[in-house]
Amino acid sequence: MLLQHIDDSGSHLFVGDIRDGYLFVLLTRAMFERGGHINPLWGRAATDRRTFDELGRWLSIRRDQWPAWGRLAEAVDHEAVGRHMSKLLTETPIAEVIGTVVRKHEDPVEVVFGEMLFSRNGTDFEEVYRHRFTTSAARDRFRDWMFTHDNIH
Repeated sequence: MLLQHIDDSGSHLFVGDIRDGYLFVLLTRAMFERGGHINPLWGRAATDRRTFDELGRWLSIRRDQWPAWGRLAEAVDHEAVGRHMSKLLTETPIAEVIGTVVRKHEDPVEVVFGEMLFSRNGTDFEEVYRHRFTTSAARDRFRDWMFTHDNIH
């Protein structure tokens, strides 16, 4: 699930670079703030913009793991980090978002927004946000509005 709040004070971060191809690199905050020539702790290239966006989504969902990945990268060599990250990518493959889903939740005052995902493991639904209305009638009015006229494109 996507994080509801991102703490931007972490010790490590991923930076996407599209100046010459499509690349994500893992840096310490000090490296990022220092600027200039940077030797990243780890990096992964994408073959095209779509793959780059999917990798960015995969990394973003795992934002809470960045510090641990950064500490690992500082403790071992590039090959070991590469093997670790490849294992994670195999166990939880990058998925392509193939649709957005809005549906009623079993709680009569909630609606769920999510993404329909496709990966080599098949299709899956991932909740992105759950909204709680004050009444079930308010939820139903929202859904009626959303699925009428020109509100859905």
